[in-house]
Amino acid sequence: MPRRIALLCCWLLAASISSAQETSAPLRFSGTVSAPLNAKQMLLHVMQAWRFTFGAEPGARMELDTATGTMHGSARFNFRSSGLNGREETMGPIAYRVRIVVRNGECQWIVEDLRHTGNRGAPKGGGDLGLLTTQESAPRRIPGMSSPSTSSVWKDAKAQVTDRIRAVGMAFEARMRGAVEP
Repeated sequence: MPRRIALLCCWLLAASISSAQETSAPLRFSGTVSAPLNAKQMLLHVMQAWRFTFGAEPGARMELDTATGTMHGSARFNFRSSGLNGREETMGPIAYRVRIVVRNGECQWIVEDLRHTGNRGAPKGGGDLGLLTTQESAPRRIPGMSSPSTSSVWKDAKAQVTDRIRAVGMAFEARMRGAVEP
């Protein structure tokens, strides 16, 4: 009997530890625009909207696959922490990929694979946050910074990039809707 109780306690402990671990997925943004256009017409409007939205971001590049009606691009967001702790080390780009899929009457934009690279020229070296995820706290501590400071920079980076991507995404959708309305 005591052996069963010990086994049950070990099982309950293992179950509580595994459920307490944070789950996370890569940070991802998306949106959809519908319009009464065929895929070819929609693609022309997408290319125009790209130029003034995602294409205007620093380091923006785009490849068009007309056979599948898909645009693959990349750009970056220049991050600078709003807090003072670790600002110089963590200042740097958050690069991301953009994919726009065009179909008859609809286009969908997706921003994913957001990766932060710290300032390599900082005296203490760069503080990379790496792939930004939905996780609340930073997955690992930045060398030379405390865990609370790293978490603060993590949350700040996610908040800033979320604001920026949502603004650019909304501008893209507004340009698309404006292009098809009389």
